[in-house]
Order: sequence, then structure tokens, then C-alpha cells
Amino acid sequence: DRPTVKVEANIKYVESRRDIELEVNGRRKTYFEFENGCLIADIDLQEGKNVVEVSAQNNDGSDQDDIVIYYETKTRVDAPQVEFTDPNRSRTTITGDDKRITVMVRNVTRKSDIDLTFNGRHNSNFDFNSRTETLTARLQLKEGNNTIKVQAENDGGRDEASVEIEYKKEIIIKPT
Repeated sequence: DRPTVKVEANIKYVESRRDIELEVNGRRKTYFEFENGCLIADIDLQEGKNVVEVSAQNNDGSDQDDIVIYYETKTRVDAPQVEFTDPNRSRTTITGDDKRITVMVRNVTRKSDIDLTFNGRHNSNFDFNSRTETLTARLQLKEGNNTIKVQAENDGGRDEASVEIEYKKEIIIKPT
């Protein structure tokens, strides 16, 4: 199923379609309409450069004109999907200040497509495995609430997810 484009050309001083030649990418095309001085043809496009040439002749001479049509296919790109897997929910409370996070980041191929923000600050200290679509980072939490946000962007769009982790310092009371 090739893409097509309608080409129209005004041609003067010719009697019939036998006086006209239409070439597309160097190949003669015989299927076109010519009525009231107007050539109309549906042209199948190929990827890249397409040259359409129209020439006409009569007893007084000939003329030709051409146009170039560029056709590019654009691959559909799925938008990123960001999902925390560890922790897998917000408002998690932990008692240690060292936390390893794991985030599934689908439909991106490079670490540079991802932005990790930890407590409002950009953090580039994370690993991203494009094969498993997994981001991992080890974070030093501050006492209280900690917000982690991951954003991903590609030609298909963007997505983000965030979690809050509350770090409650463990208090150990020794009996006296």
C-alpha cells in the first residue's frame, strides 16, 4: 500500500494526450487524464526523492517541466511509560536512610531521555538498562519526607511518576 499524490499540470497548445509524456522517477506513466488543457495523474510515491517530469510537444516545438516530491515515512513512536516498582507505592515509611529504587521506564532508549529528581534537585547518579527498561539508583534519604520523581520523554510524548518515602530514624533506647 504505497502513498499517492495527485499531480496537476496546465498544458497549452497541445491537441491530445498523445502529445504529452509523463515520467515518474525515470519511468514513463501512461495512466493520466488530460482534459481542457489540464493533466491529472495519481502518482505512487517511493521513500525519498520522487521526480515527476511532464513534457509536451506540437508542430512548433516542445517544452517540459519537472517537480521533485520528497516522501518520508515517520515511524510511530510509543510514548514513554514510567512506573515505580520499588517502592511500588507512595507514602512508604522506612527506618534506614539508604534506599535503592527501581523504576520501569518503557519506550526510551537512552539515559539522556530520563530525568530523575530527588527532593527537588536533578540527580544524574542513576543507571538505566535499555534492554530491561529499568532505572536503578541508590539514594541517601533525609529525615522526614523525600520526594522522588522520574520523567521520560521521546518523540512519542512524555510520562512521569513520583513517590514519597518517609524516613523515620530508628531510635534505640538502651535500658540503664
